[in-house]
Amino acid sequence: MNGLTIPCPRCGQALEEVRSEGTVRCSCGYKFSSPPPGPEIPETSANFAPFWVWVALGAIFLLRKLSVIEPGWSALLLFVIIFASGFPVRRIAIALSNTLRKRRSKAWLSSDDAIRYREYNEKRESAHEALRIAQESARRAEEERLRRALAEVAKKKDYLLGLSPQAFEEHVGNLFSALGYNVRLTPKSNDEGVDLYLDKPGRRAIVQCKHYTNGNVSRQVVQQTFGVLRNKKVGEAFVVTTGGFTRQAREFAEGKQMHLIDLKMLVEMGESVFTEDFIRSGPTGKTRPSRR
Repeated sequence: MNGLTIPCPRCGQALEEVRSEGTVRCSCGYKFSSPPPGPEIPETSANFAPFWVWVALGAIFLLRKLSVIEPGWSALLLFVIIFASGFPVRRIAIALSNTLRKRRSKAWLSSDDAIRYREYNEKRESAHEALRIAQESARRAEEERLRRALAEVAKKKDYLLGLSPQAFEEHVGNLFSALGYNVRLTPKSNDEGVDLYLDKPGRRAIVQCKHYTNGNVSRQVVQQTFGVLRNKKVGEAFVVTTGGFTRQAREFAEGKQMHLIDLKMLVEMGESVFTEDFIRSGPTGKTRPSRR
């Protein structure tokens, strides 16, 4: 049960579900049965006679048509072939098995075991839900802790400027991871103009990182990233740099699903703002809605 334990109502120890025996039991002797198996669904092969039977039946029909065999012999051969194939036997066996299973299920539903199993199942579902909520809370707490730790580092310009290009890509990947994205870094070579792929429910994006110690990202870089965005058919693209952006680059990004993050924004993210809306606000500070 994925680490979940349901206490025994008699002694408080953990109940154990033994699927091979069809029971739920405790070491103290407390025990009740699980639901019996439902009716069997006949296999496709049980609904149709084997191919050789149809061939034999066709041959008998042809021989009878040509008066090669007498009617009595043809009837006897039909009877032998059908029962030799086991076709009706399988259908009868399945029908009898299903009848017995239905009776056992009906008897189980009116027993004390059914009441105990329903209570057990309700407790198990509640425990699963409680675990899910706890895991989600832990995940959010870890994201918040990571955001705070990254923010403390990101607000230092010297640190960002001193990173190598590869280390800067990893740093940007960590920033997006802290916002709940699944991040995939591309290989150093043949990256097709993409340094990071981002994915989380409702959002898919690409990231191009430019580590400059001095200078601005040109329109050409932003335009190339936009071309990759359309080619990859993702929702949006980010260009992140330790420098700035030229006026032409900012103008090109306006009105498109392109989000530009410069050194000033990286520092501001570290000082106070670290949200989905802020990373889409752009160097001008004007938030553009993201297409999901």
